[in-house]
Amino acid sequence: MPIPQLQTPRLLLRPFYEDDAPVVQRLAGVLEVALTTQNIPCPYEDEMAEEWIFLHEQRWEAKEFLTLAITTEAEGVVGAVSLQLNLPNQRAE
Repeated sequence: MPIPQLQTPRLLLRPFYEDDAPVVQRLAGVLEVALTTQNIPCPYEDEMAEEWIFLHEQRWEAKEFLTLAITTEAEGVVGAVSLQLNLPNQRAE
């Protein structure tokens, strides 16, 4: 099953594409962003974004995680959202 996407009047939440890697690296490479998470290393090295994006489909197919790019029409990718799936209990966090 393909990774789903969700659209609102203002945002499109969609799968990440390989072409998004430079934006991911720029956004994740901001020290203030890394300091607010447990999962973003600092510094955010070359090729980390590509590796992270590559894992999304595998984690979705394994029903472990759903990770989507938060995009706007004007700015493109502005962030990410991930859900850790717990399908037996019909929950995600």
